[in-house]
Amino acid sequence: MTKDKSLSTKPYRGTKDYFPKERRLIAYLFDKWRQSAEAFGYEEYQAPFLEPLELYLSKTSEEIVREQLYHLEDKGERKLAIRPEMTPSLARMVAQKAPQLQKPIRWYSIATCMRFERPQRSRLRQFDQFNLDSLGGDPLFEDIEVLQTIVHMMASLGAEPCDFRICLNHRELVNQVLARVGLMGTAASETLRLLDHAGKMEPQEFLFALKEKGLKEDQALWLRDFMEVKFEGLDKFIEDESPAFTHVQQVMAGLKKSVGRFSESIEFSAHVMRGFDYYTGLVFEVFD
Repeated sequence: MTKDKSLSTKPYRGTKDYFPKERRLIAYLFDKWRQSAEAFGYEEYQAPFLEPLELYLSKTSEEIVREQLYHLEDKGERKLAIRPEMTPSLARMVAQKAPQLQKPIRWYSIATCMRFERPQRSRLRQFDQFNLDSLGGDPLFEDIEVLQTIVHMMASLGAEPCDFRICLNHRELVNQVLARVGLMGTAASETLRLLDHAGKMEPQEFLFALKEKGLKEDQALWLRDFMEVKFEGLDKFIEDESPAFTHVQQVMAGLKKSVGRFSESIEFSAHVMRGFDYYTGLVFEVFD
């Protein structure tokens, strides 16, 4: 058998080779993730890299299924997919043993996933994802503790409060703001996508984009101001009775008491949206 001398030594586009020096750094990082999760009582779980295709057709976002899912057929003509995220596998595993599992279920995983999207700097098709999952507990307590775990993780890596920010938002709170200016259904969904990109736009550019979507002047100005609001001024945009606003207040107060000097790293940000299809409560992102 002759060798093909033209065979590339490069990995598949969007994936990366990790030589020992890089892998040592990654192993160190993963150890810190594990130590932080286990310090707060989470237990590690793992699931197969391949799952039945129908799991994602019913349990993941339409965008991932339509545009980013790697799928194949095995020799037994079974339709399979490479996991793009862990949540559907988590749901399948919990459903499989639900009667035997004690609530709250507090698990974590460090999982390799793949999504077919355009590779960018620091965003590849293959990636390792750290997941903290809590099911069946008190939502307020669990939200606070997930964020405490993130703070613990950052501190264990040597970060000081000035080195990072944890930006919080609440998807139901955003929905209430949109409803208050008369945006619901399809109009709200289209506006949400603009809000998600507001951080990459100048205020006047964002205002113009809102008007391009058909929003009136007062609606556009209201949303522009909401996107820039600090936590202390948030009540101006919320109706008197708002469980979502109360939840954010309680999370912020709980963190102020429990993470000490790191509370200065935590702030409200209307720019944090996350996915559109299944996020309904507190959402957050960590920035250096």
